[in-house]
Amino acid sequence: MARGIKPNPNRKEVRTIAIHVRLNEYEHGNLQRCLTILKDERPVSTFVRDLLNAKIKEMQKDINSQFHG
Repeated sequence: MARGIKPNPNRKEVRTIAIHVRLNEYEHGNLQRCLTILKDERPVSTFVRDLLNAKIKEMQKDINSQFHG
């Protein structure tokens, strides 16, 4: 959570902020190929969002263990 922003208990009211990620055609093709092989039907944007959320949770655990462990 960013500084000064209070968490909203109603997740449906949380704003979505779009960010742009650049992939060249080879990176995009490789990603699409991997998703196809894995039979993952999520669009690239959803895959990237899920990947990022998983990484953030992992980093938060590492941070918490450093300062509270």
